[in-house]
Order: sequence, then C-alpha cells, then structure tokens
Amino acid sequence: MAKVETNVKLLNGIREAASDNYREVVPIATASNLQDVGNPIVSYQSVRNEFLSLLVNKIALPIIKARRFKNPLAMLKREGSPLGYDEEEIGVNPAIAKAFDAKSADLLAQTTPDVKVAYHRMNRQDRYDCTIQYAVLRAGFTTWDGFDRLTDEIVQSLYNGNYIDEFEYTKKLIASGVVDGSMATIPVSKPENEGTAKAFVKAARTAFNTFLFPNTTYNSWARAGGSGASYTSWSDKDRIMMFIRADITSEIDVEVLARAFNINSADLMGRVIIVPDFGNLEGADNIYAVMCDFDYPVIIDKLFTVEDFRNSSNLSTNYYLHVWQTYSTSPLNNAVAFVSNSVPTVSVAPMAQAGSIFEVSVSDIQGADLAISGSGVTGTSKWLAGPNAITEVWGAGNFLALQYNAADWTAYDSVLVGLTDSQGSDLVEIKDDDTHTASVKITDKDAQQLIIKAFKDGISQTWLYSLSGLTLEPET
Repeated sequence: MAKVETNVKLLNGIREAASDNYREVVPIATASNLQDVGNPIVSYQSVRNEFLSLLVNKIALPIIKARRFKNPLAMLKREGSPLGYDEEEIGVNPAIAKAFDAKSADLLAQTTPDVKVAYHRMNRQDRYDCTIQYAVLRAGFTTWDGFDRLTDEIVQSLYNGNYIDEFEYTKKLIASGVVDGSMATIPVSKPENEGTAKAFVKAARTAFNTFLFPNTTYNSWARAGGSGASYTSWSDKDRIMMFIRADITSEIDVEVLARAFNINSADLMGRVIIVPDFGNLEGADNIYAVMCDFDYPVIIDKLFTVEDFRNSSNLSTNYYLHVWQTYSTSPLNNAVAFVSNSVPTVSVAPMAQAGSIFEVSVSDIQGADLAISGSGVTGTSKWLAGPNAITEVWGAGNFLALQYNAADWTAYDSVLVGLTDSQGSDLVEIKDDDTHTASVKITDKDAQQLIIKAFKDGISQTWLYSLSGLTLEPET
C-alpha cells in the first residue's frame, strides 16, 4: 500500500506541475483510478511528452528518492559557479613579524601578501542514456506494479548510474593524493588486535591534534609543486573528518575513536565516514584511512540536465542525462593518509668537492660549506658561467650538485627529484641512474624547495628541503 501511495503522490505531483491542457484531460490520481490517469497519457502525444518530461526531470526525484542509490559522500559537494571551466581557490600566508624600529623610515614601503592561488578545472563530462518504449509506457498504466517498473527503469538506468559513478569518483579522489605523492602519509600497522588498534587510534589522535595548529606539514602546496614559500594551514576542530575502510572499523572501538576526536560517540558518525574501499587505483589497497579538512575534496556540480529525442519510427523516446562536474583536491587544506607500509627513506647530500657532474667540477658549483640537515640546505652556491654542459642547457646561474642515497634502489617503483617551481623541467627520475646524482638550478631560493618523491606499491613519500638558508654568490 505504501508503494501505491507513493506512486499516487508522484502522479499528482506531475499533474500539479503540468500545463492547463494536461490537467484538463488527466484526472487527479487515486489508489483506484490508475488506468483512468493513464488513458489520456497513452492516447495523446502532447500529453505523453509532457508526462515523460516531468517524470524524467526533477518533479519525480524527491518522490521516488527511496529507490535511488544514496551516495554517502554527496555531502562533500560544494557550491560553485555553473559557468566556466575553472574554479579559483585563494589562500593567504600569515604575515611575517618585523622587529620594532623607532627610527624606521619605511612608512611608504609596500609589503605584498603571500597569496596562494589554486585552480580546479572541470574534468567530468558524462552522459547516461535511457530509451522508453511506447509499449512499456502503455504497460505502466495497467497495474501499479507496472508503473513501478516504468519509474524504476528511468531511475535505475539514468540517475542511479550517475550516483554510483559519483561515489566511485569520490573514493578515488580521496585516495589520489597518496598515489601522486601530494598527500602526507603516516605508516601504521593494520588494526587486527587490541595493540594495533590502539596504535592506529594514537596515530589518528596525533594527526588530529596537529591539524588544529598552524603547520606546513599536512597541506600539499609544496608537494604538489606550488610556487613560493610553503603554505601555513590549520583546521577547525569541527571541520576535520576521517574516511576509513569498513574492514578496519571492525577492530576499532567507537568510544576510543571518539575520544581521539575529542567528541562524543553520538557525533562521531557524522565525522567518520565508512567506505568499502578507496577505489581501484594502484596502491589503494594499502590505504586504511584518510583524515582531512572538510574543504580538502573539491567536488562541484557544473551541469545536471536531461534532454530528450522522440523517435517516431519505433514509438520510443530517448533520454540523455548530462552530468558535468569538477573533481579536485585543495592544496591549501590539511589531509593525511594512514597507509600499510612506509616507503624507505631516500636521503640527499652534497656531492664531494673532488667529484664532477656533467664534466663540471663540483668545486665550481658549490662551496665546501654546503650542508643538508633536517629540512634545510645551507652553505654557498657559486655562480656558474659557461661554456660547459650545464650552462649550455640552463644558462649561467646558481646550481647545486647533489648525491641521492638509498639502502636498496630496487625497493622503489620510482624516485623523482628536483625543485618545486623549477626552471624548464619537471622532476627527474633517478631510480635507474647509475650515479643517482642530479644538478638543479636555483632561481629564487626563498620560493623554491628541494623535493624528493619516492613511490613503492602505489604509496608515495615526499621529502622537502628549504633553500632559504643558502648563500648565493652573485654573477661575476
């Protein structure tokens, strides 16, 4: 009986939104007059076209939503402009303090804010097709079961196809930063017993607490190749969420996880979202969970519309659902993945002064004081002029000659090195290089960073080193 009531409501909803001509010939639907409602719809082409148009479009959706797949990640969508292909996201780094100077004369000096701009391009344009045969339409008005089949054919074929795809796209989006190396990762053991479950929760609590304070560790601005200094980000407590695999939750106590988020268990399920997996991307099986700011996923609807074409030769109507969307991630918001295994460390050091690279002596490239410690490079980069193999390609300037080291190079799928915001080239693959050395050109020591990206089994690890501590010799 509930289905009949729903269908009556649907038919009357269509009637209310229809034209005067439609309402004149189509009676108000009741539980006992389905065929009376269907006769003018089946008999008159103009009425039939209006009925199908309203049924396929949004009049029907609120009423038959119970039969639609509900994308549990749909709440991640944000508002955007339906026009244009790109969405702009802007962040501004905190200002840097200057010492007070009572004799300062720089009242007219200008200090330009460090503005970071990211662009998110529309990258999904899909179409879903559905054909409604006249015979199916006629059968749909003989019994309420037939009407169910008619509406299900439309809903399942068009809308459910899209919503299921949206769910899959979103899962892949959340994991994509792990695969491309832009997201920070924390290696943990799979929660399979009390001990590993507690270790997982402890790692989650540590990341959660770090998100709350200004940091450059968990946003992907530098790892994604953003220019200039690292970006400082933080997250409000009520905007931190976690996506966690279903098989992991069987070993995690809800109360314990709620305490990690400093919230009660009743509010936890709005912040911890269970997913069956993280899509079919390579390495996704190694991801247990992703914690991020609510604004990290960028999902924007650009177009959602249904068009139709009537084929008079076979008495059918084709319907086309067009869905255009943007799927992207924000390099200005915090995100971290909890993964199954760590990528072995790749370290970097200055090449020996007595060595050479591209037949150029290292002592002509950098001083003996060059050092790499912690996350910074210090010492002297000399001015290198030609003619030589380096300057013939990159021109004269300040360079570094670097030696990369790993315990076992065969343990990696790929190792990429270089500078963020580099001049003229992307990162360079050195895994299979016999010497594992590279030279990089410095064009702006305060804006560029030395970067290493290592990949293993679909998991990546990124190391960044500041160049702001370098001394660059001027052109001679």
